[in-house]
Amino acid sequence: NIVRNVLYPISSSSSDADLKGGVEKSINFLLLCAMPIAVGMIVVAPNIVAFLYRRPEFSHTIPALQFLAPSVVFFYVNMALSILLVTKRQDKKIPIIAGIALVFTLVLDLLLIPLYQHIGAALVTSLTEALLFCLNITFIPRGLRPLGSLRVAVKALLASLVMALAILPLHTFSILVIL
Repeated sequence: NIVRNVLYPISSSSSDADLKGGVEKSINFLLLCAMPIAVGMIVVAPNIVAFLYRRPEFSHTIPALQFLAPSVVFFYVNMALSILLVTKRQDKKIPIIAGIALVFTLVLDLLLIPLYQHIGAALVTSLTEALLFCLNITFIPRGLRPLGSLRVAVKALLASLVMALAILPLHTFSILVIL
C-alpha cells in the first residue's frame, strides 16, 4: 500500500522521463529494503524458527523459509512495476501476465510439491515471483524500463552478502541479538 501511495502521484506526471525517474527511485528504495530482508531471512532462518516455535520438530520448516526469501525482493519490485503498467495503460496485459503465471505455478506445483512438499511450494513461490518480474519488465515500454536500478540491485546484494557474513558468527545467538 505504501508503494502505491507513493507511486500514484509520481505516475500522474505527464513526462515519461519523470515517471521513469520516479519509478527507478522507488524500485531502488524497495531493493535497499528487500535485499537485506531476503538475505537475512536465508541466513537467520534457523534462528527465526527457533524463536517462533522453540521446538526442534519445526526445524524442517527452515529450508522452506530460506527458499521463500527471494520472493520478497521480486514481490516488492513487482508491485512498482505493475503500477507502472497500469499508469501507462498497459493494464490489459495484466491478465495475460497472470494467466502465464497461473499455468507456470500450477505445472511447477504439480511437479515439485509431491517431491519436496513445503520446500517445493516455497521454491515455486519464489520462481513465480521471478517470472512475474520478467513478464512485467517485458511488457513495460522499453523507454520506461528501470535499467538504472540494476546497479542498485547489485550494490544492495553485495551489501547484503557482507551483512550475512557479519551475521554468520552470531548464528548461536537469539534472533533478537542478531537483529
